[in-house]
Amino acid sequence: MKEESFLHTSKVIAKVVRQGIEQGLFTTPRPDEMSEFISSALQSLIVLTEAAPEKGISYLDTRIEAFIRLMELCFGANPGLLNDFHKPMLQQIKIYLTNGGNS
Repeated sequence: MKEESFLHTSKVIAKVVRQGIEQGLFTTPRPDEMSEFISSALQSLIVLTEAAPEKGISYLDTRIEAFIRLMELCFGANPGLLNDFHKPMLQQIKIYLTNGGNS
């Protein structure tokens, strides 16, 4: 993930988190900082998956599950609130990896 992409991703996540705070779904007092950490974790998730393609989808699937739980913890969400993101996130990362990291 390039720096400008990282910064854009962090800003988008922060915007969503602020909306979640307004709606009472999230409770984090630091949405910008937590969004940066989540963007870093997402980048690590992609790098780990790219480095071990032979481990397959189950490897990616369990890491996405952990990543979603990390987001819930960082944003002060109830456990399970973000579970609906699992399947779309898995699909988007598979597309990203299939396109050689260019999507």
